[in-house]
Amino acid sequence: MTATAKTFSGFTANTKYSGAVRVS
Repeated sequence: MTATAKTFSGFTANTKYSGAVRVS
């Protein structure tokens, strides 16, 4: 998995579960 895909996956998961949480 590329860094971009990993970041996107983390962002999506955080948005889905926490909403306000964002990956920096």
